[in-house]
Amino acid sequence: MKCKNCNEKNLYKANYCHKCGYAFTEEDRKEAYSQTIFGFFDRIEEMYKKIKLDHITGNMYFKVLSILFVLAIGVFNVLSNGNAFKVLDSEQYDVQYNTKTEEYYLISEEAEIQVSLYLPKETKTICVMEFDDSGNEIQQFQYTIEDAIVLRNNGNVYKIKAVYSDDICQSLMIRIFE
Repeated sequence: MKCKNCNEKNLYKANYCHKCGYAFTEEDRKEAYSQTIFGFFDRIEEMYKKIKLDHITGNMYFKVLSILFVLAIGVFNVLSNGNAFKVLDSEQYDVQYNTKTEEYYLISEEAEIQVSLYLPKETKTICVMEFDDSGNEIQQFQYTIEDAIVLRNNGNVYKIKAVYSDDICQSLMIRIFE
């Protein structure tokens, strides 16, 4: 600790300055001790005694903030996934998504598979178009959101559109492999 009279450094336990003889008070020694590593650990121990989990979780502000946080995460999930049109997993096939071509690959050994889709809540109809290897449209089907969408495992490409209104829709591409 530094002497207040002559600025000489002394041990934190000292009663008097070894240069000028200034008498240190108990407060001076406590302040010097708090600046040592031992004082640092004592402060941490005191904080630990004051802060306990039941003290934090029992706080009304903590409870309110926790509820608001959970609600915010739920709203975020609904908003971010609410308009996501995607193929869901199924026992009939394995799903893989190619991010470069933005296509879903369904891998199945069955001749026909019922596709499970996550549809935005505004979806009115579903349009399924089947294309051959050359990109020519073979056929087109219209479904409602209650209908089961069954695709044939024949190597063709399917484009599925979720139609919300006359001018708004989302689409995805599906390729089926054995």
